[in-house]
Amino acid sequence: MAAKCPLERKRFIGREWLFKRILHCLNTGTKGVVVIGEPGCGKTACCCEIIWPTRIDSLQQVLNGRLLAYYFCNAFDAASTSAGQFVLSLTSQLLAAEGPRRATVSGYRQKVMGEQERRTWLQNPVKCEADPMEAFRLLVAEPLNSVKVLDTSPAGGCSFFVMIDSLHDRCDGGPSSADGFVSILDLWARFQAQLPPWLFTLCTSRRQCKCIARKFLHFRKITLDNAQRPHIKEDIGAYVAQRLLNDSMAFKGSPEQTIAGQEELVNLLGLKSNGCFLYLELILDAVRDGLISLDRAKEVPGTLNGLYLWMCDRLISDSPYSTVRDIFSVLLASRRSLSVKQLYRTVWTSNVDLTWSSFLAALKRVSRLLWTDDTMCLLFHGSFAEWLLDVKHSTQKYLCHKVDGHGCLAMFLSLRASALPKNELIEFAYHLSKMTSLGLNLQQLAMWMTTCGAKADKLFLTHPVCDHETTRLLIELGATLATPKGSSSKHCSVSLPIPVQDESHASHKSLHSSAQSGCCTCVRWWLSSANVSPDVEDECGNTALFLAAKFGHADVCRLLLKVSHNVNAVNRDGWTALRVAAHSGHALVVALLLRHGASVDCCSADGRTALRAASWAGYDQCCSILLKAGASVDHQDCEGRTALMTAAFNGHFRVVEMLAAAGADIDHRDRDGRTALIVVTMGPLPEKKRKSMIELLLKLRATADITDKQGRSVLHFAALEGLVEVCEILICKGADLNAEDEHKCTPLMLAACCGRRAVVDLLLSKGADVDTIDSTGRTVLSLAASQGNPDIVGALLLAGLDEMHRDNNGWAPLHYASCNGHLGACALLCSHHGETVDLSDNGGRTPLMLAVEEGHLDVAKCLLQFRASPFKPSLDGRTALHLAASSGSSELCYLLVSQSAGINVDVFDIEGRTSLYYAVLEEHADIVEMLLSFGCDPNMADLHGRTPLHVASWLGNLPIIELLLRHGANVDAGDRENRTALMIAVWRNKYNVAKILLEHKADPNAYCFEGSTALSIAAQEGKDALVQLLLQFSADIGHRDSHGRLAADIARLSNHDEIADLLDTLQDSLVGMCTNLSGSSKKSAESKSSSGYQSLLNTNESTSSAKVEAALETTRPALDSLSCASLSSEEDNCSTAFLQDADHPVCTFSDNSGRSVHVALKANSNGSSVSTQEDLSTSTVPDSDTSLSGSLNVSSSCVSCRQSCHRSSKRTLIVTNPHYRRNAP
Repeated sequence: MAAKCPLERKRFIGREWLFKRILHCLNTGTKGVVVIGEPGCGKTACCCEIIWPTRIDSLQQVLNGRLLAYYFCNAFDAASTSAGQFVLSLTSQLLAAEGPRRATVSGYRQKVMGEQERRTWLQNPVKCEADPMEAFRLLVAEPLNSVKVLDTSPAGGCSFFVMIDSLHDRCDGGPSSADGFVSILDLWARFQAQLPPWLFTLCTSRRQCKCIARKFLHFRKITLDNAQRPHIKEDIGAYVAQRLLNDSMAFKGSPEQTIAGQEELVNLLGLKSNGCFLYLELILDAVRDGLISLDRAKEVPGTLNGLYLWMCDRLISDSPYSTVRDIFSVLLASRRSLSVKQLYRTVWTSNVDLTWSSFLAALKRVSRLLWTDDTMCLLFHGSFAEWLLDVKHSTQKYLCHKVDGHGCLAMFLSLRASALPKNELIEFAYHLSKMTSLGLNLQQLAMWMTTCGAKADKLFLTHPVCDHETTRLLIELGATLATPKGSSSKHCSVSLPIPVQDESHASHKSLHSSAQSGCCTCVRWWLSSANVSPDVEDECGNTALFLAAKFGHADVCRLLLKVSHNVNAVNRDGWTALRVAAHSGHALVVALLLRHGASVDCCSADGRTALRAASWAGYDQCCSILLKAGASVDHQDCEGRTALMTAAFNGHFRVVEMLAAAGADIDHRDRDGRTALIVVTMGPLPEKKRKSMIELLLKLRATADITDKQGRSVLHFAALEGLVEVCEILICKGADLNAEDEHKCTPLMLAACCGRRAVVDLLLSKGADVDTIDSTGRTVLSLAASQGNPDIVGALLLAGLDEMHRDNNGWAPLHYASCNGHLGACALLCSHHGETVDLSDNGGRTPLMLAVEEGHLDVAKCLLQFRASPFKPSLDGRTALHLAASSGSSELCYLLVSQSAGINVDVFDIEGRTSLYYAVLEEHADIVEMLLSFGCDPNMADLHGRTPLHVASWLGNLPIIELLLRHGANVDAGDRENRTALMIAVWRNKYNVAKILLEHKADPNAYCFEGSTALSIAAQEGKDALVQLLLQFSADIGHRDSHGRLAADIARLSNHDEIADLLDTLQDSLVGMCTNLSGSSKKSAESKSSSGYQSLLNTNESTSSAKVEAALETTRPALDSLSCASLSSEEDNCSTAFLQDADHPVCTFSDNSGRSVHVALKANSNGSSVSTQEDLSTSTVPDSDTSLSGSLNVSSSCVSCRQSCHRSSKRTLIVTNPHYRRNAP
C-alpha cells in the first residue's frame, strides 16, 4: 500500500498551469519533472490532487488516468522512508494496475508471480529490507521492461508516470539511521536509466536539496514558490478570493462586501506569504476560527517560522506548556504513528498525575497544529516539526528535545517489556540507545532492559538494525547477529526497518561505523556475511582499521588485522593507523599494529611520524613503544621540527627526557633556525611551566646563546615575552646582553618596545648598553616612547638617554609618543627637556602636527601647555591648524584657534590654501562655521585664484555655501581665468547651488577670459533646467564669446537642439519685437534686448502689449517643453574630482556612423579667415597634474570652442589627439 497522506480529498484551488506543464512534459518525452519549493508551497497538495482529483473534466483528471503508481515520504515516519517498503508499495500498485477495474499494463503479474525467485522476494519483506536494490531490480525494473503497455502515448511521449512526493526526505540517511541506509532517492536514481522509456517520473523536493539536481540531470525543474511570477500570483489571489467567498459568514461580511474589499487583502497576504500556501491557510483559518480579526492580519509575522511562534503564543502561552511539550517531543521521537490512546499512555510516563481529560484538553488546545484520525496522531506539517527542534526560531520557550520523547517511549515500552513482540523489542532498544546522551552507557541500558523483563536471547538478527548503538545494545542483551543463511535457525528472524546497500558502498559505511563504535560482532558480520573488503576507504580516505585504531578498539583492530592487506594505508590527511593510535594514546593498539608489520617511521608529505604524534600529545608510553621498535628520534617533518621540539613546545617533560635519553639532538634547528629552547621561549605555555621546561632543556645541555636565522637569541625572545626569571637564568648561563639581531635590535630594545618594565629594569641593572641604535636610527628611548609606557620612559631618561636624538626620518622620541597618543610619555619628555616640543622632522613636522593629524586631543593640549607653536609651518607650509581642519576635529580646531592670541588665522601653505580652504574641501561644515566666527577671510584665494566658494560650488555643498555667503564671500569672485562660482556650479550640474548663488546676486552674465558665460556652459552641456534658471535671472542670450558664438550656436554644435531652438526663438522674438516698436519705446526695447528672457518680461507697459504677448506665446511652448525633472535627479554628491583644462578649444562631433571625432577650433582675433593651425595629434601629451591645482579648473575653453554649423566657414577644424590635455598652470 502507498503511504497515507493527510491531504487526501482536501479542497484544491488553482495550479492549472502546473498540471498543463506536467502534461506537456509527459507528452514530449521528457525523462522526468522535479517540482521544487520551500515548505508549505503546496507540493504534496498538488500530488494529492493528481491522485484524488476534486474536479471532473480537468487536467488533473487526465493526469490521474496516466498515473501508474505513487508514494508519499515523511521524514518523521521511519516506515515511509524505508526503501524496502517503497519497493513493496510500488509492486502492489503495479499488480493492481493489471486488474480488471483499471488495466493499463499487461504481463506484469505473470512476470512477478510466475517466477519462484521473484515471488519469494515479494513474500519475504525481510529480504526486501535487507537488500532493496536487488528487490527493486527483480520486482520493478526488470518486469516493467518486459510488460506490454495497453495505452498508446503520443509520438515521442510517455504513456504513464510514477509520482514520488518529498523525495528529499532522508536523502542523506537522516540523523538516526545506520550508515548503510539506502534512501528512496538513491534507489530511484540507481535504476532511472534502466526503467522503460514509456515511464515518466514526477517527484517533489525542497529547494535546498542538492542531491536531486546532481542525480537527475535530465529532469525538468518547476518552481512553485516564486511569488514574482504572474501565474503564482494568480493562484494566490484565486485561493484567497475563494476562501473569502466560501467562508464569508465566518469572515463577518456578505460575499459582495468580501469580494469588494479583497484586492487589498490579496496583495497583502500575497506579499507576506511569498508563495507559501500553508501560510495563507493558517492565517485564514485563524481568522475563520476567531483567533484574529481580518483587519489585523497585517500584524502577523511575514514568515512561516514567525507565524508558528505567533500561533504558539496565542494557543499555549495562557496555560502550562509541559504537557504540550511532552506531546510534541513524543511525536518527534516516534518512528511510527501513534493513536491518541497510545500517545496518552506514553506522555503519562513523564507525568503520572496527568488525567485523560487534562490530556484531551491539552490536545484540543493545539489541535490546529496536529493531524489526527481514528488510527493516528501526527504533527500537521514537517516544517512545524523542524521548527520545534530549532532554537533559533522556536526560542527556548517552545523548544522541544527528541531525547525527552525517546525517554517517554522507552518508559512506555518498559512497562510491558516482558510481553513485547520482537519488532517492538528492537524499537525499545532503539529508544533506549538514544539515552546515551544523558550519560548512560550500554551496560547500564542493557541492565535497564533486563530489569524490566526484556529478553533478547532468542532474538536472531539477520543484519545490523536501526543504528549501531541499537545493534550493540541488543547484542549486549543476548541477541545473535548471524549470516542470512542462519535464518532457518530456531531463533526468531526479525524484519528490520533499515536496509543495507552493497552497490553504493552502504555496507562499507556500516563496516566503518561498526569499527568506529567498537562493535566487534558487527564487524565480524560485515566481513563474513556481506563480503566487504576491510581495506575499502570512506570519503575521507579512512579504512575501518584506521577508525578502530583512532578510538582504541583493540579487539576490532585484532580482527581487522587478520584480513587487512594494507596496515600502512594513509588517508587524505596523511595519517596512518599507527600515527592516529599514537596520537590518541592507545598504547595497546600501537603495540598490536607494530606486531602486524606497521612501519614505525611511515609518513606522508608532511613528514610527521607516529613518534612525533605521540610526542605532540605527550603519551610517554606510546613513545617508549615506538622507540623500542626503532623509531628515528631525530626525524624531521616538513618544517624541520623533531619529536623533541614538539614535546618541549607543548610542555611534556617526561617525553622530552625520554627522547633526550634516546639520543635526540637538543640543539636541532628547524627551517627558521630555531631550536627547542627558542620554540619553548616563544611558545604558549604558562610562565611557570615555560620556565621549568627551559631549565630542563638547559640541564640537558641546550646552548643558551644560540640564534635563529633572524639573528635573535633565546634572550631576545625572553625579553620580548617579558619572562624576567628566564632572562635571569639565561644571563647566568652566559647569554649576551647586547646581542643584535638582523635589524640591530638588542634584547633591551625589544623589551622597551613591548613595554616589559621588569625586563628593562633587569637588563639595565645587568649593564645592558643603552646607546645602541637600530637599523632605522631609533634608540631604546624612541622605541619606549612609541610603546608609551611612562615608567619605562622615565627609567630610560634617568639612565641618561638622549631625548633629542633623531632617527633616519628626523623623528625624536617625542614625535613617536605624540603620533601614538601616549600622554604620559609626552609629559615626561616635555618636562625633561622643553626644547623638544617644537622639534621638526625631515618634513618639517612638529610633534603637535602629528598629534593633531592623528586626532589626539589630550596630547595636543599637553604640548600646547609646554608652549608648542600652533602656527609653526612644515616644509609644505601647512600648520597644525591646517591639519586639524582637514581631519575634521572641531575640538582640535577650537583648541588651536583659541591659542592664536591675535596671530593671523589666515595663514596659507605653499599652494595658497588656508585652514578654511581645507575645511571646505573636506566638507566639515562645523569647522567652517567655527573658523568664520573666528574671523577667517572667506575670500582668500589659492595660487590659482580659487576661493573657498569655488571649492564648495564644485562639491555642491549647500550648507557650506550658505555659511560662506552669510559671512561675506564674494559671489562673483573669479579665479585666475576669471571663472566664477556660478560657472563651476553650472559646469558640475549643481542646480540648487546655481540657484542659491543667483539668489545672492551672482552675475549670470559674467564671462571668463574666453568670453564664455554660465549660459554658454549650460547650453554646451545640455542642462535644460539650468538654462531655464539662468534665463529667469536675466541671462543675456545675445552674448557672444571670443569666437563670436551665441549660446544657441554652442548648444546646436553640441547636439542639444531643443535648447538651441529655444534660444533662437527667444532671440528672434526679441529682434522682431524691437523692429516693430517705434520712437522711444523702440530705443528702450533695443537697450534692453541684451538682457534676455527676463528683459522681455520686464518690457515697458507702454509698448505694444499685444506684440509682447505674441512674442511670449511664441517662446513659452519651447521653454515649457524643456524637462524640469532634472532639478533634483541631476544633482550629484560627488566627492572632490579633478577637472583639467584644454589647451585649445576641443569638442566632439558625431559622424553618421556614430563615432566621435575630436576637433580643435581656433579663430583669428581680427575676424579674418583662420590661418593654418598645427596638427595637435602629433604633439607630446604632458602628464596630468593630479594635484588639487587642477581639480577645479572648469574647462571653459570647451565652452568657447563650440562653433555653430552655419558659421563653420569662418573656422578651421583640425582632428586632434582625443587624450590631449594641458597641464594646469
